[in-house]
Amino acid sequence: MIKKQLEIMLELILVTVGYGILAFGLSIWGWTCDYMVHGTNDRFQDVKGIDIVMGWISVIILQIVFGLFIFLASLPMLNYPWKPAPGVDSSCCRRSMIVTIALFILSLSYPAMYSIEIYLLRVDNSPGMWTSVGVMYAVSAYLKILPLYMILYKYKQYLGSDDNTATDTAIKSTTSKTRQSSSVAPEEQI
Repeated sequence: MIKKQLEIMLELILVTVGYGILAFGLSIWGWTCDYMVHGTNDRFQDVKGIDIVMGWISVIILQIVFGLFIFLASLPMLNYPWKPAPGVDSSCCRRSMIVTIALFILSLSYPAMYSIEIYLLRVDNSPGMWTSVGVMYAVSAYLKILPLYMILYKYKQYLGSDDNTATDTAIKSTTSKTRQSSSVAPEEQI
């Protein structure tokens, strides 16, 4: 009983420490994006604890906002006719319209990401959203969310490979059983 509770506590501590390391890494990545895109070297000279927390919070907020746009863009795609079904209009025009709506929703993420980046960096004289300087703020925001989405994509592939391995094993098992049953002479099957 006590051993099981200690294992649970150790697992909780490991998850907490792992998340803390990930959060610190994401805050450093946020600073790095600001440095690469905007050339703000002054943030690296005088680092404070609040800067670490704000870097982490900005990355998390940007990930949540972009995740919402991905979710909203996926809603019309649920209606996309992936397989032709009887009685369903699966014309090229309808498919194009659904994809266009999803892309339009995703394109709305640009003003949102730009505005959040301007607000979180506390820019006094913000450049226009559609100017070349304004685009760099949106690029910085998209770069900040990139690592976690890459980690999630690789994790999904990892989980998918486990499912494929289990499926392959089940198929091989079923195939070998079928072969064994079909190797019986036709007279014996009756």
